[in-house]
Amino acid sequence: MYNKLLNTFRSEIKTKIITLLIKYQKMTVTQMARYINTTRSNLYQNISEMLKENLVLPPEVIVKKNYVEKYYRLNTEAFNVSQKIMVEELLRLGNKEIKDMLKSFFMAQALLLNVLAVEIDSYTDEDITNIKNNFDSILTTFGSLSNENAKILAEKITEILGELPDGDEQNIFLFLIFPFASTNLGKYILK
Repeated sequence: MYNKLLNTFRSEIKTKIITLLIKYQKMTVTQMARYINTTRSNLYQNISEMLKENLVLPPEVIVKKNYVEKYYRLNTEAFNVSQKIMVEELLRLGNKEIKDMLKSFFMAQALLLNVLAVEIDSYTDEDITNIKNNFDSILTTFGSLSNENAKILAEKITEILGELPDGDEQNIFLFLIFPFASTNLGKYILK
């Protein structure tokens, strides 16, 4: 299962599909095509592969007049994996595989941020007032940590997420603790 997930995360298209399905819960390929810059046939091919790998559930078929729509959802059980084993599997990957995975992850997050920006642009004054009324539950942060402190933070976040009950999934969070400082890119950015 871990190999399927890691191979999926190396694919920019599949990672974007996962990101959209997390955000919207269910979508048709036509709906996905509005966000993912590729052909529908390429999307169908990627969805088919994800179906075979049991990462996406068989589509919910809805007939509207003479039109058939197939809505895809993530198989959330397939993503319930041990963080410890996932890290062990990640460490077995080659440098190119890690590079592909990081690129896919960032491209998918860029897509999500774009989707959210467009969504926010459509908010009414009432929507913005509701957000303002909940500022006490919003966390925005950016910073850098030593490798030792980054490991401590990653462990704490993993621990907290494991203790949280399943909820209504209306809030978004993104944690990425990545040792940029030990790369040429990080040295360039941090100076």
